[in-house]
Amino acid sequence: MYASCGCMDMAQQLFDQMTPKNLVVSTAMASGDASNALSLFHKMKEAYVEPNGFTFVGVLYACSHAGLVEEGRKIFAFMINEHKIAPKHKHYGCMVDLFGCANLLRELLRL
Repeated sequence: MYASCGCMDMAQQLFDQMTPKNLVVSTAMASGDASNALSLFHKMKEAYVEPNGFTFVGVLYACSHAGLVEEGRKIFAFMINEHKIAPKHKHYGCMVDLFGCANLLRELLRL
């Protein structure tokens, strides 16, 4: 709740105190804080928290807003190949934004 309202300091404080950290809490934090989304995503993987489609939307969104084209490309492929999650329109929307901002719209044809 704090993350979605933009109160990231309070959200981070509560997140740090929670044990165990589950998928819902981790996804909410990643979606609410684009600057730390990749770090949280990697921590989720280390803690064996299985990401879902919503998790990937948050992380891809973070990549698009941070201009992390290569990282976004890897995460999109990881979602499909490793987690067997079929991309939905929100995933593709993040990729359109990611490639569009980087002036790489031709890359979309490869998805």
